[in-house]
Amino acid sequence: MDQPWDATEVVVITDDELVALAAGAEADFWGRIVTVQAEDTTDLSRAVARGQRSLAVRGLLTKDGLPDPLLETVRSCLGLAPWALASPVDDEARLDPAAALLLVFSAGERDIAWRSDPTGTHVVAPMAREQALGVLAEQLVAAKPGGPARTAVTLANAAGQGVGGFIRSARGIVQVDNDGVELGDPVEQVGATDLAAVQAQGSEAGAS
Repeated sequence: MDQPWDATEVVVITDDELVALAAGAEADFWGRIVTVQAEDTTDLSRAVARGQRSLAVRGLLTKDGLPDPLLETVRSCLGLAPWALASPVDDEARLDPAAALLLVFSAGERDIAWRSDPTGTHVVAPMAREQALGVLAEQLVAAKPGGPARTAVTLANAAGQGVGGFIRSARGIVQVDNDGVELGDPVEQVGATDLAAVQAQGSEAGAS
């Protein structure tokens, strides 16, 4: 999964740094953390200490030990559920734990794209909704040589309810409902407007 955003806007953190920030904010993180056993309190405490030390070494803590303002993009996602997810999937639409996971959060007046890599690093960047939808649509383009055979993009409405999405495979791109049932025939291309339409329909249904 290529990095699909302007490198000048990107913040990169590790699993350890993420759990340290989450512990400091007393908030959970919805996404994937692969190098820390969150259920193991001893491992989690050690990760928090490592993360705090790493943030300090990188100059990302203030003199008072508080997170630098540069980390506000990251901290604004803590405790939130994403409204979109994109990842390679298997034939039963299960996420590939060895692949990158792309999440999109809504934080105030902006969206935040968050890519979690299987190496335990996270690449985070703010962007406008139109750009976020474009980034998601890019994940559904034809498979590259050596790339994943199947990729799914799932969406949620403003109420946080899943509204389905799209799956790209060798057959093409097919829209699915929240239970994974195909809606219509495969097509060759899906754009940002198609994703926006699915989310809008879901939002209308959730509001009714």
